[in-house]
Formats: sequence, structure tokens, C-alpha cells
Amino acid sequence: MAKVKVPEPVNGFNPHTSPLDDLDRAGYTPRPDPPRVNNSLGLYEARNWSGGVLPVRPQVYNPCGIEVLNQEDPFDHIFGSWIIPNLHPRKHADGRVKDGDYELYTWVGLDGWESNETLKVDVVLGT
Repeated sequence: MAKVKVPEPVNGFNPHTSPLDDLDRAGYTPRPDPPRVNNSLGLYEARNWSGGVLPVRPQVYNPCGIEVLNQEDPFDHIFGSWIIPNLHPRKHADGRVKDGDYELYTWVGLDGWESNETLKVDVVLGT
């Protein structure tokens, strides 16, 4: 897996209003051009989920998906973003790190209807 180092965004960075050069520097895709692409700007600017702190639950698996059945209006792109949390291993009362390997996986997968392959974009953090 290739690792990409993305520089810190400029002060005051906002993916919905910052210039194209700032988006590129921060690793974002360009905003869609409304006259050229139907509905893409609305999807790009959609804010339908806000993250939060969840209690530690081992083996959490929350799949979700969408199925496109209208062949006259095909699904041809996907947008997504998430905040990559810092991974901090558990510690003993005296501050020593508890033994064990700690890993965090976050990914988005695209699966074809009759395909055995899944395209996957992921982030893996470990200690």
C-alpha cells in the first residue's frame, strides 16, 4: 500500500470555499463545476453526517450500501470524506502502554453487482 503525505491545510481552509490551489495542496478533489455536471456540486457540498466520539467497542462492523437500479440514470461517481482519528493505545494507571498490537481500519468499498472484486480506499493506523 502506498503512503501519501498531505501537507497541513492553510490557515482558514474550508473545502467549500477555498481556492483550487488550496484544495489541491490539502489533497481534496476540485469542486464540480455546476454548469458542466448535474447534481455533483450538491453532492460535494452535502453535509449529512457529523462525527462524534463513540465508546470503545471491539469488532464493530457497520456496513452500509446503495443499489442503483435505474439504468437510464446510471451511478457514475461517489464522494466521501471522513476524519482520520489519532490512534492512542490503552495505558496502565502508571502511564505505561498496555501490551498488544492496536490497529484502526477505515475504508470505503465499491462492489460490482456480479463481480467478485471490490475497489477499496482505506486508511490503516497502527502502533
